[in-house]
Amino acid sequence: MGSRLPWLRVGVAVLASALHGAAFAAQRVDGATLYRQSFSSKGLRQLGLNVDTATKAMVLALKAKLCPDCDLALRNRSVAEMRVLDLNGDGKKDLIALTNDVCTADPNGVFLVCSVPAGYIVQMIFTEWAVLDETLRDIDGDGKYEIVTNSCIAGAACHLDACLWRDIHAWTKEGYALANRRFLESYYLTDYLGEVSDYIARAQERLKLLPGDDNGKAISTAAAMLQDARTAIAKVAELSKQRAK
Repeated sequence: MGSRLPWLRVGVAVLASALHGAAFAAQRVDGATLYRQSFSSKGLRQLGLNVDTATKAMVLALKAKLCPDCDLALRNRSVAEMRVLDLNGDGKKDLIALTNDVCTADPNGVFLVCSVPAGYIVQMIFTEWAVLDETLRDIDGDGKYEIVTNSCIAGAACHLDACLWRDIHAWTKEGYALANRRFLESYYLTDYLGEVSDYIARAQERLKLLPGDDNGKAISTAAAMLQDARTAIAKVAELSKQRAK
């Protein structure tokens, strides 16, 4: 009996975690960090959230319960925008909120509560400089919203005029998952390359210097912008190669 006690303790701990939804299951998919966990309708209500009557304070309280040990930068402290609508096309209400961290007013998290037959999937997708109307898009017209997130092509030191890479997350039965290759023709070769073209034009405008301008700064900024554009085009080309395989 004594030899079974350690296994019993482990079993009780696992069961307690499942019942209370103590923490998200963390995943990293193609560089996109996702936090995702399933709950019954009753379990979600016990955690203090009802989609129909949700407030920004309720969203933040739920995040604090589900991810109590997150790094400070991941523990978002305010909600910039929030909307209740049918995200996944099942006819039931879901919730999406753009959250901010303690350091900035710019949203850097997409918080999702989506209905499924067994209850709800709660998920967090990280982004840069999000606006809800641009984050929510039904790109392929199938009645299910895609989630479009942004990341700095330049890396962690993202400059003010940075060209942003767009990742597209599509609905699956397990929640939202990265699906860039699926939208190569319908988004990247049309909308996104159009954005990059406009971005290149803005870089060119930087080089139209007037007497007295800070030529060094303008040229440096334009060079960084053009390098971002080159990287963006290369990433689309890589998607095309992957799609062709």
